[in-house]
Amino acid sequence: MMTRPRAGVVDDIKRDDDERGFERDETDTAAFHRLIKQLVADGDRRARAGGRRARRTLAEMTAGPRCARECPACSGAGGHVEETKDGGVSRQTWRTCGSCRGTGVA
Repeated sequence: MMTRPRAGVVDDIKRDDDERGFERDETDTAAFHRLIKQLVADGDRRARAGGRRARRTLAEMTAGPRCARECPACSGAGGHVEETKDGGVSRQTWRTCGSCRGTGVA
C-alpha cells in the first residue's frame, strides 16, 4: 500500500498558519495611511515651491503639456483596454496607442 506524499514540515507550518486565521498587514493601519498622506502632501508642497502643480489624474499624467493637442486615435488616453475571452476566461489588457506611442498627444 502506497502512502500519500507529505511535505512534512511545510505541511505543519501551513496548518499552523491556517489555524491563526486572518492577519492584518502593515498597510492596514492608521499610521501607514498617515505616512502616505504626509508623503503626498510633502511632494505637493515641493512641486508648488518650484512653480508646478502635481498631476492628479491619469489623463493629466499621460496627456503631456496642457497646450498640446490630444491624439485623435486614442482621444488623449494613450491607448485602450482590449478584452479577450478564451475558454470561458475573460482578460483585459492595456494596449498602448500606436499613433502617439502612449503619450496621448498628437
